[in-house]
Amino acid sequence: MVTPTGELLEVDAISDPEPFWSLCGGKSSVDIVTQLEFDLMEVADVHGGGISFPGDGPAALLHAFRIWVPTRPGASTTSVSSFRLPAPGSRRMECVPRHCAAR
Repeated sequence: MVTPTGELLEVDAISDPEPFWSLCGGKSSVDIVTQLEFDLMEVADVHGGGISFPGDGPAALLHAFRIWVPTRPGASTTSVSSFRLPAPGSRRMECVPRHCAAR
């Protein structure tokens, strides 16, 4: 990463935990990541997908999603998005919960 003073730093969770974790969701807005290196994990199978729902009832969908997420196995990830469809004059929204799991 590059600091505001122009210093180039190589950080990781062991050698520099504070700047590393600030870049991993700490909403750091003062540094620039110039390169990212990560390890991959071999898995036998990956299953995932999303389901699109009309966005007229997002509260009920998000409530159900919040209850469902903790039941997922540790080797999985979930997300949900909400967006307006690009049709001219459309106010229609879509909500898309997604799940991906590895075995």
